[in-house]
Amino acid sequence: MARHASSASSPVQIALAWEYVNLPQTMAVYTQASDRPLPLWKMGAVADLSGIPVGNLIDGTVTIPATSPARLILVFHNTTDQPLYFFAAPHQAAPPEASLGFKFHCLCLGSVYKVPPHRYWYRAVELSIGPGFQTHTPLRLTHALVAVDAKRARESVEK
Repeated sequence: MARHASSASSPVQIALAWEYVNLPQTMAVYTQASDRPLPLWKMGAVADLSGIPVGNLIDGTVTIPATSPARLILVFHNTTDQPLYFFAAPHQAAPPEASLGFKFHCLCLGSVYKVPPHRYWYRAVELSIGPGFQTHTPLRLTHALVAVDAKRARESVEK
């Protein structure tokens, strides 16, 4: 595998992937609209995608500037008539040796997220690389999104 230290000006491409466990496959990743920035961790649910300050849909690979973090918006669309509850298992980097030097402020925080019926749930996240980050071709970050029932979701909040 090709490996090199990223230079101060070299952007890094990182593939973002999702595995779904008993959950519809609807997570999307967007750039943040520059005219309506969201603070990190901002979360909500809206009836229409236009209620979220999204920019471009990311096709699975995001380019991270070496000089500043990339703010992204994760969007999960619940097309069902029932609320959906899920958590994100800790992300996995492939290859694993590439996990040193990047930081992903993402979903895997031990929280259960609720997506109301027919709503777009969103969360502002951030991905950055550190000095001397060793790039690997390709670097892939995968999250497993795992459905939980309403009872388990309540129990996770009560603890």
